[in-house]
Amino acid sequence: MSSRSEAAPNPVAERDWGRLAGAASFEEFAGAWLAVAGGPLAADRGVLVARRSESERFAPVAFYPEAQPCGPFLADAAERALYEARPLVIAEGGRLGIAYPVSVRGRLEAIAAFEWTQAPEASQASLLRAIQWGIPWIEARLGATSADAQTASAAQAGGALHLALRNTVAAGSLVDAARAAATELVRLFACERVSVGQVAERGAALVAISNTAQFDVRLALPRAIEALMEDARLSSKPLQGEAADGPGHSLCLAHGQLLFCLERAQPFDEKAIRQAEAACGALAPALSLHRENELPLQQRALRRARAAWRHWLGQSAGERRAAAVSALVLLVLFFFVEGDFRVSGDAALEGSVRRVMTAPFDGYVIASYARAGDRVAKDAPIAALDDRDLRLERVRSASQQAQYARQLQEAAAKHERGQMQIVQAQMAQAEAQVQLLDEQLRRARITAPFDGLIVSGDLSQSVGSAVRKGDTLFEVTPLSGYRVVVQVDETEISSVRAGQKGTLLLAAITSESFPITVTAVTPVAKAQEGRNAFRVEAALEGPVERLRPGMEGVAKIEAGSRNLIWIWTHRFTNWLRLKVWSLWP
Repeated sequence: MSSRSEAAPNPVAERDWGRLAGAASFEEFAGAWLAVAGGPLAADRGVLVARRSESERFAPVAFYPEAQPCGPFLADAAERALYEARPLVIAEGGRLGIAYPVSVRGRLEAIAAFEWTQAPEASQASLLRAIQWGIPWIEARLGATSADAQTASAAQAGGALHLALRNTVAAGSLVDAARAAATELVRLFACERVSVGQVAERGAALVAISNTAQFDVRLALPRAIEALMEDARLSSKPLQGEAADGPGHSLCLAHGQLLFCLERAQPFDEKAIRQAEAACGALAPALSLHRENELPLQQRALRRARAAWRHWLGQSAGERRAAAVSALVLLVLFFFVEGDFRVSGDAALEGSVRRVMTAPFDGYVIASYARAGDRVAKDAPIAALDDRDLRLERVRSASQQAQYARQLQEAAAKHERGQMQIVQAQMAQAEAQVQLLDEQLRRARITAPFDGLIVSGDLSQSVGSAVRKGDTLFEVTPLSGYRVVVQVDETEISSVRAGQKGTLLLAAITSESFPITVTAVTPVAKAQEGRNAFRVEAALEGPVERLRPGMEGVAKIEAGSRNLIWIWTHRFTNWLRLKVWSLWP
């Protein structure tokens, strides 16, 4: 048995070879074979699964290292190879598993599997080839009828198939691999011709003939060989007969989907038949790998689906079937069990009233008493503007009003009615100007319109600077009322209605949630972080002493009851429905 060159020498190889040669039972032989194979392969675990004659069921026979059962990863790899009846290489993360089937007389009898918990240094092809070279030992042991026959058959297969396996695995296509296998079988069994075929829809189909580069399947000889192969396939056992083209003897064997026809002058005795079965059984998995790789994609997918079906519904899949049935029951229940459907979105607090305080006239800031974040009482001063120019203007307007009053008296004394009307109009104009200046002087002292909180504005660093009429100086909101603004994604907005209840959780107060009621759904969407969101307004219920405008969090709005499957999948199904509709012609 060969091993990869990268592996370190096995310190117990000599002892294990002795156990392998002198094993009295198949269990002892299996343990020795795993030790001989697993050491040079540098495998972390190994298992040999074989058919038990008393129950015809497959069960582990030996483990590597001894008395250390394999884990679920290796067990699953062995079971998959059992149901698919072909070599498997499974790579999962950094873990590697190789499972190889062992057939005797066309019947699957055992599975040899090894696991590497970390990626090995050797390539997967070299590891697979090393395992293939050791498989004939197992085939010979399972297929022999006596200890002497077992030893002779194993020695013959283990040495003579070395070159055949290497050339078959290294071939680039199924035809090249079949031609290499046929050529080596000619040499091994002193045949005149060896043909390799495969099972096709119409029956046996010839793939390669030894020492023949090309052939025409319409000719008589290929058709005669295919007929012999078809008979062997239907009989499901080695079939001897006459050679396809005249005097001689033929031996046709079927191994799964592969067919072999050996032709020579001498007849095949029982020993030769056993050796031929072992040799073809060792070559068949390597050829099956090439055959599998050359199948069309849809056929490979169908084969994988069938293997998965057998994997879940086979005789040894009781636990998996129970798990699948349980999952199906839960899935059905989820279609009938309803839960509360809640629409969530980012939320922020705003004051129910937001009073903007602007500059009443062009002027200069002479004092600042409060700024953003300060709580203020009604009529409390916040800032003051310079009113000296206004006071001087008021004095001028008041004196002019007094002057018009004297002129009115003089016109009345002279009974000049026309002049009286003119002076009265001028006097009214001067009085209005005085009232305007009085109002501007009153507004020069900026005060809070109600008890509340200043949410924006700070003139403490702007004393002496100029402001223009209409400039925003402060924004004040009351502490007694808030509204919650929720940004609801456009895919969920159809489920939100005014009057629905909900819950608000703020980032600043995560220990307490606040009940809310939807008051309005705005009809305008706003682009936000690559998605469209609608503004939904809600009213807070309950005490709000700890709340402040500008706090942010997440709100969830109760939008009725739905079945659990719909709640968990509606976003994906809506997205999928939209994509399908947009792509549909």
